[in-house]
Amino acid sequence: MKNFLFYFLIALLPLGVIARLNILPQLAVSIVDIVVLCILAINLRVIYLFFKKTNIYVVCIIALFFLGLVGAIIHVTSFFEFLVSFSYSLRFFSYILLFIPMLYLPHKSIVIIKNELLISSFVFILLGYIQYFYYPSLRNLYYLGWDEHLYRLFSTLLDPNYAGVYILLIFYLFLSSYTLYKKNLYIKNILLLLSGSVYVLGAFFLTYSRSSYVAFIISAFVFVFMLGKKRFLLILFLIFVIGILLVPKNIGGEGVNLIRTSSIFSRVDAMNNGLYVFTTSPVIGVGFNTLRFTNLKLGLISKTDSTFSHASNGIPNSYIFILATMGILGFIIFLVLGFYLVSNVVRKMKNGKEYKYAGSAILASISAILIQSFFENSLFYTPFMLWVVITCGIFFNKNKSIKK
Repeated sequence: MKNFLFYFLIALLPLGVIARLNILPQLAVSIVDIVVLCILAINLRVIYLFFKKTNIYVVCIIALFFLGLVGAIIHVTSFFEFLVSFSYSLRFFSYILLFIPMLYLPHKSIVIIKNELLISSFVFILLGYIQYFYYPSLRNLYYLGWDEHLYRLFSTLLDPNYAGVYILLIFYLFLSSYTLYKKNLYIKNILLLLSGSVYVLGAFFLTYSRSSYVAFIISAFVFVFMLGKKRFLLILFLIFVIGILLVPKNIGGEGVNLIRTSSIFSRVDAMNNGLYVFTTSPVIGVGFNTLRFTNLKLGLISKTDSTFSHASNGIPNSYIFILATMGILGFIIFLVLGFYLVSNVVRKMKNGKEYKYAGSAILASISAILIQSFFENSLFYTPFMLWVVITCGIFFNKNKSIKK
C-alpha cells in the first residue's frame, strides 16, 4: 500500500493544477494534496523516528512552520483568514515532509518511481503539445483569474512561465537518465538523446517564457560545470540559439513577442507592493498565505482582485515573498536550508558516476527554479516543490544505488 501510493502520486503529476477542487475562491484542494497526506499518515512512525534525530533539516522545518504560524496568528483578523493561511502551511510542509519516507523506500520501488517519473514527464509534454494546437488560449477561464496566454504552450499548469521551467526539470532528468543507458549501442544512444531532446525542448521553446529562457542559460552552465564536461556547454548553447531562431514569431498575441514590456511593469508594481508589506513586519513577516488579506487591508488591491485574482496572493519574486511572509528570520532559515541541501548533494556526487550525473541534474534544476524566482514565485510553486522532493528522495535514498 505504501509503495502504491507513491506510484499513484507520480501518475498524477501530468495533471498539473487541473486536478484540484476550489472549495472557496481562496481555498483549493487537489488530488495530489490528498495522496501526499495519505502517504504521510501511513509513514507517521518513519517521520517520528527521523525527527528524533536532530539535524539541520529537522530544525529548519520546525522553525519555518512555527514562524509562519506565529506571523499568521498575529496578522489575521478572522478564523477564516487563519484557516486559509494554515491550509497553505499544511500543504507546504506536507510536501517537504514527503522527502522523509522516500529515504527509506526499497531500492526496487525507487527504480520504478524513477522510470515512472520520466514516463509521466513525457506525458505532461504530450498534453502540452495537444494544448498548444487545440487549446491555444485560456480566454474562457479569464473569469477564474487565469491570463489568456494566447498561442503559448502552458500544458496542464495553465501558465507558460511555470510550464517552461517544469519542462527544463524534465530535460535534466532525461539527460541524467540517458547517461545511465550503458548497454545500448552508441548510435542508438545518440538517436535517443536527439529525439528526446527535440521532443522536450520543442515544447520548452513554445512557452515563449523569457524567464524560463534565462533559467535555461544559467542552469545549463551549472549542469555542465558540475558534470565537468565543457563541450556540453557549446552543444546546449547552440540548441538554445537554434530554438530561439526557429520558434514561430508574428503569429499574433502579445505573449509570443519576446521583447514585450507590458508584463514587466505589472511585475515591478507587485514587487514594490511586496516590499511595502515587508516593511510592516520585517522580522517575522505577515505569515504564509495571508498576502491576499494583507494587500486588501493595506489598500494595495481591490476586493474583487482579492477574491478572484491568482496574483493577489503572491509576489512575482520568491525572495521578496519570503521577506514579506516570513521576514528576515525566515529568509535566513531558507538560506541555511538551501545551503544544507546543496552541500549534501555535492558531497554525495562523489560516491560514483551515477550520483554525479543525477546530482548535476538536481543542482541544475534547483538553479533553474532559483533564477526564475526573480521573476515568478517559483520557489513556492507546489509542482516544483514536489519535483525537487521526489528527485532528492531518489538521490538520497538509503537503500543501495540510484543506478538502474
